[in-house]
Amino acid sequence: MSGFSTLLPIDSGEEVRIMKKMFHVTLLMMAMMIALVVNSVSALPVTSIPGGTVVSIPGVNYEGLGPQYFGPGITWSSTYPSSIFGYTNNYGYGSNGLWDGKLGPMAGLNSISIGTMTFAFSTPVTGVGGFINYVPDFSSSPTTIAVYDAGMNLIESEILTFHTDGSTNSGEFHGFLETSPKISFFTLSNNVIGITTLTTLEGAAQSLTLQPLTATNTVGSMHTLTATYTPPPGVAPSGKAVNFEITAGPNKGMTGGHITDVNGVATWSYTSTLTGTDTIYAFIIFTDAPNNDVDSNLAYKTWVTGSNNIPEFPSMFLPATMIIGFLGAVLLIQRTKEN
Repeated sequence: MSGFSTLLPIDSGEEVRIMKKMFHVTLLMMAMMIALVVNSVSALPVTSIPGGTVVSIPGVNYEGLGPQYFGPGITWSSTYPSSIFGYTNNYGYGSNGLWDGKLGPMAGLNSISIGTMTFAFSTPVTGVGGFINYVPDFSSSPTTIAVYDAGMNLIESEILTFHTDGSTNSGEFHGFLETSPKISFFTLSNNVIGITTLTTLEGAAQSLTLQPLTATNTVGSMHTLTATYTPPPGVAPSGKAVNFEITAGPNKGMTGGHITDVNGVATWSYTSTLTGTDTIYAFIIFTDAPNNDVDSNLAYKTWVTGSNNIPEFPSMFLPATMIIGFLGAVLLIQRTKEN
């Protein structure tokens, strides 16, 4: 049995020292837990990858475990011997319809239960996905897609549950998007599942930066915030609707918006009649691909009381005038004495 078998009496001073140590240990453990949460790796499941590159699967009509090499440093392999790669003929998905080859060559896992096909990238990517279909409710094992880092540590996974209308060449785009190139493996597991139009994204993903981070103004003056949208490669920064919102502070609930210009910049100005500190953030909502919505960092605006009348002249003007006047008085007194 673990733990102490005997408790010894201790004086009050020793008890205080022990309690202090326990307190410090607790703080350390909390800091470590926070660090783990902050540094944890996770990717966002997405239904499109703006600016991504479509990598064609060659029409080789291969069946087996692989490996098969294609694209810029991409390797396909499978754990199920009847898997297909570069297939160009009809491929059925039960109630989810069939693909007739017009979508282009595909890769498919023909497993009736478990198995995994993997796309491995020699150079990690930021995003990966593709147009996918599968046989729903075919196996007790969930049909899953996932991404892993170079050490085969799971970054994120998604269980597929969608049902199509059963029409030919139906399906959905599913994938993952990171904030930087961390994805080394993309897997599709279990059941009969197929993918075509593999899409990858290299480099950094989109971001929205809000500035200034902090500022202090007197009540009644205007404060201007600038949001800069950096899109994924191949996506124009202009024409994006940026929303601004005050989430805390004396002006909580106030909102505004503006469209980004050719440089991805949108501004918003507001004023306050109340003192205190506002917390502000900006965000972009993509109605055609909501999973790609982007949020900015937080900015803080402090409103204080005071005059907005700033002198046009430098503060040294008055002291300089006084000095000149004093010197003039001295000269006048000196002349009076001489007379």
